[in-house]
Amino acid sequence: MTKYVKGAKKMRVLMLLSITLIGNLSAQELSKPKLVVGIVVDQMRQEYLFRYKDLFGDDGFNRLLNHGFELKNTHYNFIPTKTGPGHASIYTGTTPKNHSIILNEWYDRKVKKEINCVEDHTVSTVGSSSQKGEFSPHLLLSPTITDQLKIATQGRSKVISLSLKNRGAILPGGHTADGAYWYDSSNGNFVTSTFYLDKLPDWVLRFNQKKWADKYLDGMWKPLFPKERYTAGLKDDAASEILFPNSLKSVLPYNLADWSMEEKDEKGKPITYYDLLQKTPFGNSILKKLALSAINNEKLGQNGETDFLAISFSSTDKVGHAFGPQSVELQDTYARLDQDLAEIFVTLDAKLGKGNYVVFLTSDHGVAENLHFMKSKSITAGFHNEDDIKGKLNGVLENKFNTSHLIEHFSDGQLYFNLEALSTNNLSKSEIIETTYTFLADLPEVSDILLADDLRRFNYSESQKKMVQRGYHWHRSGDLTVLYQSNFTKQKDFGAEHGSGFAYDSHVPLLWYGWKIPHGHSYKYQSVTDIVPTLAFMLEIKLPDAVTGQPILEILD
Repeated sequence: MTKYVKGAKKMRVLMLLSITLIGNLSAQELSKPKLVVGIVVDQMRQEYLFRYKDLFGDDGFNRLLNHGFELKNTHYNFIPTKTGPGHASIYTGTTPKNHSIILNEWYDRKVKKEINCVEDHTVSTVGSSSQKGEFSPHLLLSPTITDQLKIATQGRSKVISLSLKNRGAILPGGHTADGAYWYDSSNGNFVTSTFYLDKLPDWVLRFNQKKWADKYLDGMWKPLFPKERYTAGLKDDAASEILFPNSLKSVLPYNLADWSMEEKDEKGKPITYYDLLQKTPFGNSILKKLALSAINNEKLGQNGETDFLAISFSSTDKVGHAFGPQSVELQDTYARLDQDLAEIFVTLDAKLGKGNYVVFLTSDHGVAENLHFMKSKSITAGFHNEDDIKGKLNGVLENKFNTSHLIEHFSDGQLYFNLEALSTNNLSKSEIIETTYTFLADLPEVSDILLADDLRRFNYSESQKKMVQRGYHWHRSGDLTVLYQSNFTKQKDFGAEHGSGFAYDSHVPLLWYGWKIPHGHSYKYQSVTDIVPTLAFMLEIKLPDAVTGQPILEILD
C-alpha cells in the first residue's frame, strides 16, 4: 500500500512537471503574442520613472523596468505636443503632416470655429442621452496599427480601446475597433458612438450600473502613503495648485463629497460634478476596472488570434494640469496608478500566462514646470497670451490697412488670416504677412515664426523647424506658426501646460515587456513613431500606410 501511494505521488509530480514543461514550451513556441496591451499615460515625463521609483511596488512600473526593455531617450519629433496628435502618432507610426490630427482642437475656416479632433455630429451617443458620444475617427486620415491588425486577420483579432478622454479611446482604436469606450462627464458612465456599435455590450451596461464614479465621489482622497514618503517635489499646498470646491487649501486629504457642482474651469465654463473626478487618481482606478472587465468579458488573448487592448490613463494629465509636476497630489496619483497597473499585469498573468502577451507603455506628451516654481529657482520663465496678442495685432493691422479683424483666429501657435477680408479689400497678403511678422518678432516670448508657404516649399534640417514641418498639415494648419521661448507657456495661475518641442514636453517613457522582449535598456534616440513599425514586424503584418518611423532593433533582434 505504501509503495502504491509513493508511486501515485511520483506519478502526480511527473504529470505536474510535464504540464509545466508543456506550458513553458507553448509560451516559447508561440509565433505571436496572444495579446498586445498598449498603455498611454497622459502627460508623463520620462523622468517620472526614476523620480517616483521609491513609490512603486514590484508589479507595476518596476515590473516593466526590471524585467522589460526601456528606451530611455524616446521623444516626440514634431510640434505641437498635445494629446490628440500624440495618440494619433503613437498608433499610426507617423506625424500630423500625414495623419492630420494637428491639435486637440483646430480652427476650421469652413465653419468659422474650432473643431475637436474626433468630433462627428453624424453619429450619436450610445449608452447615454447626452451628446458625449458624438465622436469618431473620421478626421484621422491614416490607418492605425489596430486597423492593420484587424485587416491582416480578416477581422478575427479583437480590438478594444479605453480612456476617460474620447480622443484617448478613439484614436488608438482606429477605424475598425470592436469597441472604443470613454467617460461621459455628465453622468459618470462610459459611452461609445454609433460609429462603432448600435448598443453597449451587456458587460459595459453592467459596469455602468455599478456607479463607480458615485462611489468614489462619496469618499475621500487620502494619501496612499504617509506624506513623509512624498519627497519628489514641493510640500503640500504650493501656491501654484488649484483649489478644489469648498477647499481652503490644496492639501490632501480631500473630502470629495463636499465638492460643489458649480465649479468652473479657467475659461469660466461650468465643470460638472462627474468631471471633477477626473482630477483625482480615481479616474485611473475606474478605467483599470473597465480594462479588467474588458479582459474578462471580451476574453482578450483567448480568441485564437492576437488581440489588442489599448488603455489611455487620463487622470495623470488632469491632475498635472491642476496641481503641476512638483505636487504631492501628482506623486500620489502615480503611486496609485502603479498599483492599478500591477493589478492589470497580475490578471493577465493568470489569464494568459507570463510571456504570452506583450505590453508597451509610453505617453502622449510631457509637461513644463509651473511658472511660479521656475521663478522660485531664478530660472527665466513666463506666459504667452494669444488672445491678447491677437487683439493687439489686429489693432496694428487695422491702423495700417484700414481693415478690421484681419487675424481671424490665433491659438496653440497657429495663426489664420481672414482671407475673405483680404480679398474683399484687395489687400496684399505678402504685406499683411510682413507687418504681422515684424510685430510678432518683437515680442519677447516669441522665439521663431514660420510661414505656411515656407513649410510647404523647404525641407528644414534644423530641429525645431523640422518638428514644426512634421506637425504641419496643408489643409488644417494656420498661415503662420509661432514658436515660443523655452518655459513660456499658456497663461494660467495654477498647474502646468505643454505643447512645445522642448525636452520637457517631448521626452517621454517607452517601456516594453512580455512576449520575446529582452531585458535591458538603450540610450539611443527613438521617436514614438517607431512603436508601430516595431509592432508590425513583431506581429508579421503589413505596415500601416503612412508609417514614417523605424523598427526598434533592440526589441526585435
